[in-house]
Amino acid sequence: MKLVHETGATVLCPDYRRPPEHPWPTPVKDCLETYTWLLNHGNVDPHKIIFAGDSAGGGLVLAVLSAAKAAGLPLPSGGVLWSPWVDLTDSCSGSWTSNQRTDFIPRDLAAKIALDYAGTNTLAAVSPGNVDLTGFPPLLIEVGECECLHDQVVKFAHRASGLGVSVDLHVAPGMVHVFPLFAAFAGADAEPNKVFKRLGWFIDTLLAANSETSTRFRGQLASEAKSK
Repeated sequence: MKLVHETGATVLCPDYRRPPEHPWPTPVKDCLETYTWLLNHGNVDPHKIIFAGDSAGGGLVLAVLSAAKAAGLPLPSGGVLWSPWVDLTDSCSGSWTSNQRTDFIPRDLAAKIALDYAGTNTLAAVSPGNVDLTGFPPLLIEVGECECLHDQVVKFAHRASGLGVSVDLHVAPGMVHVFPLFAAFAGADAEPNKVFKRLGWFIDTLLAANSETSTRFRGQLASEAKSK
């Protein structure tokens, strides 16, 4: 897996239940359960954890961060969002229309998928971009200049930044939806490969910044283990 090769990270990919059979909030609950297990049974330091996802998975990162905060869990060091689908209410305006010729996501299919995910809930209620962002960790957001989600991703990034979230937004010129998928077919200096370098830098920066906090967390775990 290129992500592991380029960053040296250990990847845990939860096999969460998906729509249409399992609409919102089941996917969020399954991922939150995985994170809770990592903290409570895996004894993994939250400061060494980074959530990451692309497309609907990028939106899921935001939803799970919100759910973890609501549950009173310590949040991970950061979140990585590649072409995140943050607004499920819109599949027509702005770049949804202007980038239809360059991107590969049909608007009608996107609208159907959004409804399947929402189930009996409104699209606004389940849109990840509408969660309370207060106290969120730093976010690395990648979006293609020529993809249909461009406008909503940029809008969300500015909203998050305005609410005090540290946001590193990259708009990749000439790129479409989830462009890192095309890394194997691109040159070393092309955007689909450069994105992994930015990811590595983001991870290294977060882990270095949280190294002291991580040491305190390990000490806390050791004390708790002795008291049991």
